[in-house]
Amino acid sequence: MKFLTLSVTTLLAGTFAAASAQAIAISEVAELQFHKVNQLVATRKIDSGFVDHMKSVALAKDPAGPLYLVTFQEEADAGQAAFTVVVSADANGKSQGYQQQAGTLAKGPANWGGKAPLDLLEKAVEYVVDSTTDPLTPSFRDGFTAASIEPFQSANGLVGKVSVTAGTASGTLLVFVDLNGQILSTAKQ
Repeated sequence: MKFLTLSVTTLLAGTFAAASAQAIAISEVAELQFHKVNQLVATRKIDSGFVDHMKSVALAKDPAGPLYLVTFQEEADAGQAAFTVVVSADANGKSQGYQQQAGTLAKGPANWGGKAPLDLLEKAVEYVVDSTTDPLTPSFRDGFTAASIEPFQSANGLVGKVSVTAGTASGTLLVFVDLNGQILSTAKQ
């Protein structure tokens, strides 16, 4: 009986270790860092206006180690450096730290009608991570490199047009999201 208990315990421990070491899709690593940025805003470690002027998020492997660098960038005028927040995360999406990089806000930032483009961008990336029925999302989920948002005037009014790129996909995935965070449609460009 002692041998059976030890064997089951060893088997379960090995299974748990394998499951906890398993990495998630890299798009999910990026998506989880939106929560970190919102936490930084809530705790006043970064300016609350950051969420209102969001332009893009990009993910890259840290050349110095096993971490990913997720870069959130505000709008900036042409030729000007944008204010950025870079969050480092492990392969399971756990935030490891962050850095702010100074920059200037665009003189005429996009008007989102009182909605935060950070939230709309997050909804679009979340859709890429979670969608199991949209045939366009798998290659963008597995090879996510960046997403950017811009206002788009549709027949139904102002919406967010999110352009998603991936190293494992040709072209760009367009995700259209209304100002309430509902995904309206996707298209490949």
